[in-house]
Amino acid sequence: MKNNILEKVFKILINPKKEWQNLTSYCERELVKLEEIEKYKPIYFLIPIFALIPAITHFLGMTVFKDLYFPEDMLKFAKNENNQQLILYLERFKEILDNKEIGKILTISVVYYISEILRPFIYAVLTFFLTSAFGGAKNPYRALVVAVISLIPFWIASITLIYNSPLSMVIIFIATFYTLYITYNSADSFLCIPNDNQKPFQFIIVLAILFLIINSIFGMIIQNVVIFRIIYS
Repeated sequence: MKNNILEKVFKILINPKKEWQNLTSYCERELVKLEEIEKYKPIYFLIPIFALIPAITHFLGMTVFKDLYFPEDMLKFAKNENNQQLILYLERFKEILDNKEIGKILTISVVYYISEILRPFIYAVLTFFLTSAFGGAKNPYRALVVAVISLIPFWIASITLIYNSPLSMVIIFIATFYTLYITYNSADSFLCIPNDNQKPFQFIIVLAILFLIINSIFGMIIQNVVIFRIIYS
């Protein structure tokens, strides 16, 4: 059963337009069947596994590949912009990497791991409320399934963050777009949003806007509050 579910997840990642319908055999908008919780457990367990990818990437970047992770151009750019706060932040961060302050590096990596554990739940909450608003299934378990599967490309793409460059940002952008594409294809067959008056399309547009806004705010809190305090502690 577990392998069967994970095989379906893999197929959804490859062909979301076709494969979402194979994950469920019915569409119930009001009732949550208890067997669904047990059925989708293997998918939920993917969260702590895939959330490791960004955390390990940041750790390796700060230790083994620090010249790629923190290129000299970053500091030069801050100095050219005469952004004193950013210069001080980057100089202190570079000092941590150069001195191999493993305690702070590990703490920062753990913060990234926790933030990635939280990410699918944030996405699932948005998906659940918008699905309900557009007449779909009032089922938080399915919303979390959609969040986990949709975010897998984003997590995999985060490997490129080991090399801080415009190319890595482009890859993350493409992965984010594919995340939303996977969710869009789940709208009618898995989330049971009525396929009339372009509701699935309206759903994904609103979800994309809200997710990008909340994701940006969430990222700013992690970077500018939590990690900032770790660096200067």
